[in-house]
Amino acid sequence: MRADTLEVMTFEDTRREFAAAVSAPADAIDLTDAALIIAQTAYPELDRAAYVRQIDVMAVEAARRLGGETAPFAVANMLSEYLFDDEAHGGVGLRGNHDDYYDPRNSFLNDVLERKLGIPITLAVVYIEIGRRMGLPVEGAGMPGHFLVRYRDDDDGDVLIDPFHRGVILEPDDVAQIASAAGFDASAVPEIAPAVTPPEILARMLNNLKQIYLNRQEYARCLEMVELALCIEPRAANDLRLASELRRLV
Repeated sequence: MRADTLEVMTFEDTRREFAAAVSAPADAIDLTDAALIIAQTAYPELDRAAYVRQIDVMAVEAARRLGGETAPFAVANMLSEYLFDDEAHGGVGLRGNHDDYYDPRNSFLNDVLERKLGIPITLAVVYIEIGRRMGLPVEGAGMPGHFLVRYRDDDDGDVLIDPFHRGVILEPDDVAQIASAAGFDASAVPEIAPAVTPPEILARMLNNLKQIYLNRQEYARCLEMVELALCIEPRAANDLRLASELRRLV
């Protein structure tokens, strides 16, 4: 989804665009576009608008399939079926990349939409952004080592969805088991999977990419992720220190 006439963006262009995107109030940030700006670091000619339109079209189709259904559990199930069912059965066919989890493409929203492979947080972004376009009360839910989607339901209790495992709906015991497997004492906090704001989602995506590039010794790429992260939190001591170290290596 690129056009030959698209402008090639330098990293400084991308950093400025990202800084502008995350300067909005947290609830006004366009998470789709901000995630695509991150991907623009790897694809300088990326046609972001084309992928925004793709998300828009998916939301329209998902709403059509829901019809008049309003019960949160049923809506969450139906949206999961649409997003994660195999294409042969009329679904989008998104799935978690269990075989190559640390492929950086799993963190780029355009690649997730094209390859239909992702990690928990990018698959959650697709779910959240389609839900948001449909007017659904969905948000990110952060866990140690994992990421979920929460469908808010004040009447019957929230619904937690695991996008990495084909959108399965989790029971409280399932969430506690995931936390325990990550070495986290679920009984020590009031909420196992607290809500995560758009800036926090973007920061977490950048943290994933920082670690991937560090492990690959791709220091210039890592530095770019750090500089984007500093657009979100300019005084982050760890990122300021890492940026200084990386600049000596590139």
